[in-house]
Amino acid sequence: MGVDTSCIRVICLKTAYTTHADVDLLIVDEIHRALSEKYSEVFDTVTYKWILGLTATLPEKDTQLTILSKYCSVVFERSIEHVKDDILSPFMIYNLKVGWDAKQQFRYKLFDGKFMHASKELSKIRYSSETYKKKYKSIFDMAQDLSKSTQLGVEEIIQSKAFWTGMTMRKNAVYANEKKIEVTKQILAAAPKERK
Repeated sequence: MGVDTSCIRVICLKTAYTTHADVDLLIVDEIHRALSEKYSEVFDTVTYKWILGLTATLPEKDTQLTILSKYCSVVFERSIEHVKDDILSPFMIYNLKVGWDAKQQFRYKLFDGKFMHASKELSKIRYSSETYKKKYKSIFDMAQDLSKSTQLGVEEIIQSKAFWTGMTMRKNAVYANEKKIEVTKQILAAAPKERK
């Protein structure tokens, strides 16, 4: 019996949480990505009879676990130890150095410098405050929380936003490195052809 694909809609999360769709079954792959305050709106904007959430990365934060249990509680778990021989092919990881041009290197160093400076300043602020030490497990958690604040002029908020911006822009500089394409082509050219 075939599946009528005309009644299936595939929408990425960045669009789905603003979509007022009406479906029988809502399948949320990588559901851990839908557990932020913004993206969890998908559970209210999409009307559904049943929901199936899939993830290999259960969240650790209480706020995310609360959202998960409210909309899509965990009903089945399988550990990697139980499935690795069945579904994971043998693999090896190779780390290859990819070069930069001068402009890309400058961009990365600029944002890395901002990130490192903000990290040091946030560490000082966190360690000097018993409240922050109790509330936040790390400066990452602290920066993530405080960077959303709309208050102006508070040093920890300024440094949190600098931390988050520096980290994001540094990551974007790595992702946008065009030299990766050249290296990928070299790897594919050198790889043995797949046997049939």
